[in-house]
Amino acid sequence: MSSPSTAVETRKLPLYAAMVEAIRQEMTRDPTVFCMGEDVGQMGGVFQSTVGLYKEFGAGRVRDTPISETAILGFALGAAAQGMRPLAELMFVDFMGVCFDQILNNISKTTYMSGGAVKLPLVITASTGGGICDAAQHSQTLHGFFAHTPGLKVVVPSNAYDAKGLMTTAIRDDSPVVYLFHRGLLGLPVMGYVESAFATEVPEESYTIAFGQARVVREGADVTIVAFAQMVHKAVVAARELEAKAGARLRGPPHRIRARTGSHVRRLRARGHRPEAGESDDGERRRCDAAHGPGSGAQAARGAQGLMPCQGGAEPAPV
Repeated sequence: MSSPSTAVETRKLPLYAAMVEAIRQEMTRDPTVFCMGEDVGQMGGVFQSTVGLYKEFGAGRVRDTPISETAILGFALGAAAQGMRPLAELMFVDFMGVCFDQILNNISKTTYMSGGAVKLPLVITASTGGGICDAAQHSQTLHGFFAHTPGLKVVVPSNAYDAKGLMTTAIRDDSPVVYLFHRGLLGLPVMGYVESAFATEVPEESYTIAFGQARVVREGADVTIVAFAQMVHKAVVAARELEAKAGARLRGPPHRIRARTGSHVRRLRARGHRPEAGESDDGERRRCDAAHGPGSGAQAARGAQGLMPCQGGAEPAPV
């Protein structure tokens, strides 16, 4: 996902505040946008996901609802079909099981069943993830249900910058979007939240982030880790730990470096290949590939037959 431009004014925001700012800006820009759900009004949402909006926009556009998830989504469906842009807050993703028929058979299929004549620009928001001792019915991570439901788009941000941009995109989208925020990333001290190590600088101006684009959090050459939500931060921590361990090995004796390079180099040497003076393991592998064709190193690692030494000498070199 795109990164904030240095030309615009930014400031650090927790994820929940970035998310609310996006909603506020869209409600100011578009009078058809409104919020609804349990405790979204004066309370500002259990997770502060609508904090301040009731005071600014009033009860007409920030609507507290009865405790009925099926009614909330039925109301949102009808409003969206009539040209409004509702944002329906369900508090916990676990509660979507109560109203799953509305999501699975109505919201996700209405545009298809109408031949594209009826658009449903609605956003369903809910918290997800565990870590706050809310027990089995309030701690699930159910994005997979919705990601495998045709007709829905699913958003799960990992940082404040993305949270704002993706929320703006979700509200402006003409299709139903399920927007899930991990409670451990919201930045609420009472939640025992995870401190974000990146993308906390959020522009004041409105911006969008296109769906389906990945953010490269850390460049590397050895392995690709794909993650979302809280696992992005845990993957960053794991990468740091691996880098520290790899650095310790690289500072050790030469034989440890060779052992870490990979079995293909050891096998090549065992089969009679010897490095040139001052040649690195990577250079040795590339030279062998150039002599015997691409992938010869991998073939040697599997013990393939017929590999000829790149340099004289048939006796295996010590590793």
